[in-house]
Amino acid sequence: MILPTVRGMAAEGNAYTGFLYAGLMIDAAGAPRVIEYNCRFGDPETQPIMLRLASDFAALLLSGR
Repeated sequence: MILPTVRGMAAEGNAYTGFLYAGLMIDAAGAPRVIEYNCRFGDPETQPIMLRLASDFAALLLSGR
């Protein structure tokens, strides 16, 4: 879901760098559907991600400039 979105934005001249969180649901046919996009980490998913992060978070943030 995310990669086609980011590729589409780049194709339209709007390259995206940063966090992109998609709120999803499964429709009656069992297909995933995007409900919303947020330019942030999802919550509460952020907590286990941060606990498992082995790299320097500040360096990771600065690398996206």
